[in-house]
Amino acid sequence: MGNEYKFTPSISPIPPEPSNSSIPFVVSIPERPKIPSNIGELDQAILNVGLSLSLEFGPNWLRPIQHRLKAKIPTLEADQLNLYDSACRGVRDHCQDNVYNFLERVGTKHAKIEDWKQWVKTTYPWINEANISHLYSQGCYYAMKDGVP
Repeated sequence: MGNEYKFTPSISPIPPEPSNSSIPFVVSIPERPKIPSNIGELDQAILNVGLSLSLEFGPNWLRPIQHRLKAKIPTLEADQLNLYDSACRGVRDHCQDNVYNFLERVGTKHAKIEDWKQWVKTTYPWINEANISHLYSQGCYYAMKDGVP
């Protein structure tokens, strides 16, 4: 039906840049990205850049990050870009789910970022303070939007 996006690695190593066309299309939401088992071997600075890109709202909300990451770090190859995309979007989803669960346990009125931050620092010690704050605020947004007390 229309312009459904389907990523096929054998045809294109990087997903195509999103179109700014005003033509209506169907967006298929892909499976959640899997966090690569070798995430500890990836460059922490690049992970933080990618995580920041994965947290953008607006037209890039929940979009793959390969093209934007390539614009910031042109030396990355397609397989590296795909690996960082999967890692960053997977970590984003895992952290936001954890914020949501944390808020359900303690309640939004009693929640403190410092309590949640302990989990992040243990689970993903490479995440910088700016991304920790952004992850927490987005997780709070989703929880409150869903009516978590």
